[in-house]
Amino acid sequence: HTTEGLFDNFFGTVGGGRRAALKFVVWQNARVLIAATLLGTFSFGVAPLILTPIVYAILGYVMSQFVVAGFDLTVFAAALLPHGIVEIPVIILATAVAFRIGAVMTKPPAGETVGFAWTVTLGDTLKLWVTLVIPGLLIAGVLEVFLTPLVVASVASSFGG
Repeated sequence: HTTEGLFDNFFGTVGGGRRAALKFVVWQNARVLIAATLLGTFSFGVAPLILTPIVYAILGYVMSQFVVAGFDLTVFAAALLPHGIVEIPVIILATAVAFRIGAVMTKPPAGETVGFAWTVTLGDTLKLWVTLVIPGLLIAGVLEVFLTPLVVASVASSFGG
C-alpha cells in the first residue's frame, strides 16, 4: 500500500486529502466539546455528563460487534490508542470543565456571589481551552490522521489482512 492509499482506505475518500481530514477530525471533536460546554452552562452541569459519554457508548457497541464477529481486538485497539492516548484525557478534561461551569451556579464557593463565581469559572474554562483542550485536540488530530492509519495497517498486516 502507498501511504495515500492507506489514508484513503482508513478515512474513506476525503476531498482535500489529509489537511481536510485533519480539519474535519479536529472540528468534529471540538464541536462536541463546545456543545457540551455551552449546554453545561444552561443545565447546571448535567448536559456534559450525558453528551460526551455517548461517544464511549458508541465505541463500546462497535467493540462488541468486533467481538461478536470474532475479530481480534488488537486492530480495534490500534485504531484507537495512537490518538486516543491524547484525545481521551482532553475529552475528560473538557467534560469536567463543562460540568464545573454549570455546577458552580448551584453552589458557589463560600463568600462569593453566583455571578462572581461563574465569571471566575468562565475565565478558568477559557484558559483551559486555550492552553490544553485546543492544543490537545490538534495533537490528537495530527496523530489520528498521520499515525493511526500506519499503526492499523501494521497491525492488520500482521494478521495477513
